[in-house]
Amino acid sequence: MALGSPLGLTSTVTSGIVSAADRYVKVPGEGTPAAHLIGAIQTDAAINPGNSGGALVDCDARLIGINTAGASPSGDPGSSGLGFAIPTALMQPIAAELAQDGAVAHPTLGRQVQGIPAGLFVQAVRPDGPAARAGLRAGDLLIDIDGEPVRTPEDLVKAELAAQVGQKMRITYERSGARSTAEVTAERIAAAPRR
Repeated sequence: MALGSPLGLTSTVTSGIVSAADRYVKVPGEGTPAAHLIGAIQTDAAINPGNSGGALVDCDARLIGINTAGASPSGDPGSSGLGFAIPTALMQPIAAELAQDGAVAHPTLGRQVQGIPAGLFVQAVRPDGPAARAGLRAGDLLIDIDGEPVRTPEDLVKAELAAQVGQKMRITYERSGARSTAEVTAERIAAAPRR
């Protein structure tokens, strides 16, 4: 069951099933950068604007996730049975960090990329970042991370968000036609604190 205030109607409950788990969902922003959900719960319980932040609970009233987004066909703002929630296991450490610091830090490898057919072209590397310390440079072509191919910027975002801070990641890359590997350690990058 999804609880919330869809379209301003408080104390609303909808019901459905968990359609899938461990989904990656890119949520476009209106005037803000897109959000990326990792490990999301997919449900056909109606989740409309106003449900975000509400509880997704099972039949025993146990919290299993926080309603976050709904998907619908282009031009149709209503629910189409594609709702997504952040699982409790992922949400709890984020909530604790928000309560303590007022912001959430995310793992990063410290690079900017552009997707091309052969892989991810590295446009820039943060000079003091983990990618630079591992020897990666602008102009390199990223092929895979820990054996998983990377073809789009979203592939890299998923790898970064799934990483733990301090986790070592093995990156295969090409430079001047030669293939090499580098071990990059994910580091924290903090979001701007609330005002």
